[in-house]
Amino acid sequence: MNEEKKSARFHVNLFDVVLILLAVLCVIGIWQRNNLQRMFESEQETDVYAVSFEIRNLRDTSVQYLAPGTALYVISGEERISLGTIAGEVAVVDASDFLPTVNEQGETVYVQAYYPDDLSTVKAVLDTHGLEHNGAFLVEGVYTLATNQTVVAYTENAVFEICITAIVKA
Repeated sequence: MNEEKKSARFHVNLFDVVLILLAVLCVIGIWQRNNLQRMFESEQETDVYAVSFEIRNLRDTSVQYLAPGTALYVISGEERISLGTIAGEVAVVDASDFLPTVNEQGETVYVQAYYPDDLSTVKAVLDTHGLEHNGAFLVEGVYTLATNQTVVAYTENAVFEICITAIVKA
């Protein structure tokens, strides 16, 4: 009798290759997940910034609410977000502004206008925590601030409309 030898062959088909590649990709994905998570977490670390601002035409009686160490915050939706605390001295100058007027030749010129003695312009700096992300500054990583932006800011005793004049990393 002829014995036929049955040889065990290892056959690889397309389905097996796809399963092997899928398993390898899953292992790589799990390994990379931790690397990506660390990368995004480190990007979210906030730094200390100095945010300069000014308040125009503020009554002299309201200046007392802007002492060094005073915390300012904004309301965004239902959330109260800290802008930071006032650092250093608050500069108070008489309120004046440059108003556009037309002279006899029809040209627009700017004339300095002074306001009553009880109005002042206040300039101060906030110490705040935030991060720069895609060209924008995010206070506490959530609220966007920009130079020349006007923001309604709150203290515990008053409401102010501040204009951001500069944002620099401290």
